Amino acid sequence: MKASVIVVFHSGAHHLDDSLESLARDAESGAIEVVMVDNGSADRCCDEARRRFPWVKTIRSEHNLGFSGGVHLGAEVASGDVLVLLNDDAAAEEGLVEAHLEVLATSQNAAVSAGRLSSWDGAKHDFVRGAVTFDCHAFQLGQMALVTEIEPPAVGKELPFACGGNMAIRREDWDRSGGFDRDLFAYFEDVDLGWRLWAVGR
Repeated sequence: MKASVIVVFHSGAHHLDDSLESLARDAESGAIEVVMVDNGSADRCCDEARRRFPWVKTIRSEHNLGFSGGVHLGAEVASGDVLVLLNDDAAAEEGLVEAHLEVLATSQNAAVSAGRLSSWDGAKHDFVRGAVTFDCHAFQLGQMALVTEIEPPAVGKELPFACGGNMAIRREDWDRSGGFDRDLFAYFEDVDLGWRLWAVGR
């Protein structure tokens, strides 16, 4: 499977060293495709990205489309069989893309692989798993708990949703489901997608 990593920026030139730099080795070797979406940034961070990272594929919207719209814009130009989403203010640990692909390869019924997000020093969880209540409220379980205190879900464990800041989805599932709901400008677009995928048995 070929992976396209989509990173959506909104006035995020100061985050280029976080996200794009962390993907440089795999991108330069051709192991992955990186798509940067400049989501109406006043600082036109795509210009700086093209100068510093010639391997990145950039696309710019003149208006902020929200996270959902930005990911859709990136997906339109991505060529991978798997779309990996990474927040612009996050750095990928070595092997992140490979780990996502391995999970999807070993679990054919899984549409999405959920990645863990932690604090910059690696000490605390930001996202390790989520939960949805009967009235459709969603929560990040264990947020800000010490990494040593919470065991992450086992590989292949079924989860209600993945966090959009670090997740991978098969392209066919993205297309079939319609991806993120563009009306959800920011937040809960990942929860909604997980809900809809569960509803069709994925």
